[in-house]
Amino acid sequence: MGKTGVKSRLNFKFLVMKEIFVISLLIFSLNIFSQFEEEVNLMNWLPEQQISSYPNEDSRYARMVIDSANTLHLVYCDDIPYLSPYGQKIIYKQKTENGSWSEGMIVCDFDGTDVNNQYPDIAVAENGDIHIVFRHTVVGEPEYIAHSFYNAQTGIWSQENISDVNTIDLFPYPKISTTFDNRPIACWEDDILDGTNSNAYFSYFNDTIWSPPILLGRNDDKKSYLTQIISLENHTSMICFAEVSTDGNYDELYYQIFNEDSNTLSEIKIIPTVNIPQNTYLFNYALARSKTDNFLILAYNLNDTIYTLKYDIAEDEFLQTNHTISTNGGAYILQKILDITCDNNGLFHIPFAQNNVNGLYYVNYDVNFGFGSIETINNFTNIDKPSIVCDNNNNLHLIYCDDRNDTNEDNYIDREVYYTSLDLSTKINKNNNIAYLRIYPNPAKEFFILESENKINKIDIFDITGKFVKTVKIDDLISKIDISDLNHAVYFVKIIVNGNYYFRKIIKN
Repeated sequence: MGKTGVKSRLNFKFLVMKEIFVISLLIFSLNIFSQFEEEVNLMNWLPEQQISSYPNEDSRYARMVIDSANTLHLVYCDDIPYLSPYGQKIIYKQKTENGSWSEGMIVCDFDGTDVNNQYPDIAVAENGDIHIVFRHTVVGEPEYIAHSFYNAQTGIWSQENISDVNTIDLFPYPKISTTFDNRPIACWEDDILDGTNSNAYFSYFNDTIWSPPILLGRNDDKKSYLTQIISLENHTSMICFAEVSTDGNYDELYYQIFNEDSNTLSEIKIIPTVNIPQNTYLFNYALARSKTDNFLILAYNLNDTIYTLKYDIAEDEFLQTNHTISTNGGAYILQKILDITCDNNGLFHIPFAQNNVNGLYYVNYDVNFGFGSIETINNFTNIDKPSIVCDNNNNLHLIYCDDRNDTNEDNYIDREVYYTSLDLSTKINKNNNIAYLRIYPNPAKEFFILESENKINKIDIFDITGKFVKTVKIDDLISKIDISDLNHAVYFVKIIVNGNYYFRKIIKN
């Protein structure tokens, strides 16, 4: 009996110590997991680079595109010191996939005039031709919308005017795109009707010349502005613009489809936005096409809210998503400025800024689940509209301008162009706002089951120290994950679903 009692006490003591060990291990694991999750949740944007050509001169209106070879193409306008006061030129730069940014090249002087230029936009055709549009001002003469372009076959840059001789609206914000057969198409704002209210116009290049400007919207000289172009399918492009409603109370969004084979525009159709008070300058929007499905997402802002619409390309129809997100700032007199792109997994990415609030912000968007959490990229001031693209390797590239470096005391805001990038494999959705994600059994012995409402791309498994253990590629909603080769321990499973990243803990018995 005495030996049995001692043995029982020893067994009890062992069991208690075992429980304490298991509890301690779990607490330790949770602490490590919390630290690990916090570490990988950080926005891993690379350190920004100041890439404008003339430091301490005013660089702004930067726009960027990417071609199929992962080369970035950038345009912006920059003050040229020796040309003041009419010295703003259009600068072009490029960056190959593994290279550095090239030296800046002035691309607005090919007609031999001494000019002041602003508001550039850029497109690159499939054949490698580069097309740039901008406001072209010759001192003492009317303004034009000009087109500078690089012929990839001849290696020669040229320039021409698109618009007629007239006074361009103060902020024409021209946009350019290319057709399936590598022709440029463009739109902008112009005072051509009566010099009072600007109107939106469109033009296409046909063989050797640009078409006369085509009025977008109604022919009643109600203000129309804020144009956008995006390629669709079957040799078509969408032209969007804002216009004052017929009753004069609101600004509304409209679109027309350009048939690239017949060079014709469809009838005007309204885009179902919320009511936008007229001339409040609170309105800004951007479009991106899904890389995985046949639709577009239009993101737009009003006051403190970003809204989204889904455009079904096959049905030619805009649908409200009921997805919104409140943004910081409380600005009811100044606009937010945003851009949007789509990654290779179908997730959308939206950087945005607000005129009266410091900072550049970022949020991702899933058409099924809505917005992620808002994250801060920086806290600098007076940021111009950002420009974002995603490359073939699922890296985000971001361009923006701000005025933090006003150091030459010339009484002008001196913005610079900055560039940063983000490897999406390091980005985790902090909200965990996935509708359904489950791991069982847990603890597990030989395997565990992973279930998701959306297809899982792959999982990465790490030990409790954060050391990578293994990768499992998946393309299903339910998967059986073999862990028979793992030691008995606590592991963390990084689950990749539609470009979002989630962590779950699994215990291997």
